[in-house]
Amino acid sequence: MKRTQSFCIFLSFLLLWLVFSANADHSEAQYTLSQLRQQAQGGWHQVYKAHGRTIQVDIPIDVPNARHFPAFRAALQPPSAMIPAGEKSALFGYYDGENTLVNFSGLLQWHAGDTQAYHSQCKGSEPPFEGHILYPPNVDWDTPYSINNTATVRTLFHKAMGIWQKYFPGQTLDLRLIEVWAGTAHRKFDWSIEEFVGPALDTKANAYLAPKFEQLISDIPLLAYADDSFLRFGGMLDGFQSLPFGYTPPGVRIYSRSLQAMCGVDGLQENINFSTLQVINSLVEDLPLCSLDKVIASYETLISAGQLRHIQSLRLGYAIWEDRESPGTYLLLPAWVAWGVLVQKPEKEAWFNKKFSSLADSRFWESNEYGPILVNAQTGGLINPWNTSKTRAQDAPGLIPWQ
Repeated sequence: MKRTQSFCIFLSFLLLWLVFSANADHSEAQYTLSQLRQQAQGGWHQVYKAHGRTIQVDIPIDVPNARHFPAFRAALQPPSAMIPAGEKSALFGYYDGENTLVNFSGLLQWHAGDTQAYHSQCKGSEPPFEGHILYPPNVDWDTPYSINNTATVRTLFHKAMGIWQKYFPGQTLDLRLIEVWAGTAHRKFDWSIEEFVGPALDTKANAYLAPKFEQLISDIPLLAYADDSFLRFGGMLDGFQSLPFGYTPPGVRIYSRSLQAMCGVDGLQENINFSTLQVINSLVEDLPLCSLDKVIASYETLISAGQLRHIQSLRLGYAIWEDRESPGTYLLLPAWVAWGVLVQKPEKEAWFNKKFSSLADSRFWESNEYGPILVNAQTGGLINPWNTSKTRAQDAPGLIPWQ
């Protein structure tokens, strides 16, 4: 009898130990945004050898300068009530006597002048300008980077914000500059090799200047639609319907270029695209995050498998998911987004390896192998970029609260 009681007591302790062990295995360390900023201070600098290739990662790691990481439900910004709403099938927008506007849900396009008149009159094309991409903090907002173009990032930004307030009065739009494309030289372009060749040539045309801004919500950037990753790497599904502006991350894109070369008219043609979301309600005020080490480990698994060939950037922000429970709305959830070159079959050579002698000489961003690769910022788990499920755009991860 005593032996039986002793065995039962032992078994009870064993079961309790197993329960606590299981809970301990599943309880992960949780971190704040402030702690993640500290973990990311040193960046990511490592050289990997995988499948006979050398993968060098030498990048800073971007963590938002926010206090909390909330989750939101959002929707496309409604059309402006100040002008007629446009139709997706319309060739030209609404001309107000000075400028042309296209007014959709989630997209306001502003074009300087009469777009229809330009379309009928302008038969020329821009001369080939060799461009450079500038990234903050190495951007001076007051420097006219493009040849024969006096526009600066600051003048174009102020113009864009003035247009926003005109058509969405009283509505806040928080933006952050992420890159600037500038035409810095007019050179001959050889289409046979798809490269600029020869010395710089004289031109009176205004080279393009194109700053790009991302939208912030609660000081956190909206980095990527989850479906953009699936489309690039998993392919397009039957019945797919894109947003009116595609899957360009929410923000503002500005393009300033010459009218002289195209139309024989002095001045600049400036186009400004506002592709934005509007918060409907808050889901959680603050979410815990996993360690940066777990996130990097997920990307290192792809590197070791011979699939991830290059990482251009690594940033923490919002991934945008379709809301399964509320069609037409979106969930803004925490995710790490690495923009990089990803190939599913390790034996396959990446596009830039086939075409260029080195990564530095290539334009890898033009390849369909380049795109956003997402990792769940709460668990560190990879969000499968090759997902081919019909519901993949709605397969948002569940939220994990603070323990």
